Amino acid sequence: MVSRRGGGGRRHRAPAVDETGKGDHDMGQETNTQAVRYAEAVADDDMLREDDLRRMRNEYCERRKLSGTVAADAQWADEPFDHWLAGLSAQPRAIDDASIAALVVGMTVTLSIRDALIMSLVAGDTCADKRTMMDFASRSHAPDVQSRMCRELQGAFFDERRRPDEPRCRAGTDMLVAMADRVPESFSVQPLAVLAYVMWWMGDSRAVAFALRCLMLDEDCSLAAIVCSAYQRGVMPAWMGAGPHHDAA
Repeated sequence: MVSRRGGGGRRHRAPAVDETGKGDHDMGQETNTQAVRYAEAVADDDMLREDDLRRMRNEYCERRKLSGTVAADAQWADEPFDHWLAGLSAQPRAIDDASIAALVVGMTVTLSIRDALIMSLVAGDTCADKRTMMDFASRSHAPDVQSRMCRELQGAFFDERRRPDEPRCRAGTDMLVAMADRVPESFSVQPLAVLAYVMWWMGDSRAVAFALRCLMLDEDCSLAAIVCSAYQRGVMPAWMGAGPHHDAA
């Protein structure tokens, strides 16, 4: 366990899991490097500090204003998604601090980045390629992207033949635990919410603990509330033999 310094209040160790805008060319290049630039500065220390993550978030928000959300989101997610997908490969690599910082900050700014991570696990191979993830992250309001997401989630939750890819999901939950464990609590809500949702999809009852942790940190986290509600009502994915009766988020 690395030492923790800096702001952000009490920190925790997550439970173990087997547990459309267009900018000019120069602006696009700068947006493309900003996540790595800030994240590398953050990762130089032995922890991810809240003030660095906040500064990184402010820069990202500013770029979204200047470049437009589509361009800025695509540039922000580009390299971190490479590292995420490498962590899901047949020979997974541990996710580095620079990618953790960029993804965690990205999820606090736009839930589309969060949803791209979810789809790469719940929808499996059909959505775990770079191009599809980039569409989910940067073009989430486009009709074709919305239709694709809806279609994939419907299949994942209502088709009893669609079962979790166990190795892929475990690799993903390992990376999500690493994210939640390396950041201050104020930045851990979305990684924990994704973790809870994916573990619910896997049929792992520990999902409730992660969902409740999210709600303790942010009572307005709707994704965590969905997981808690699903367990309370006995709603599970179809592959477990009890088809879901709610709309997946």
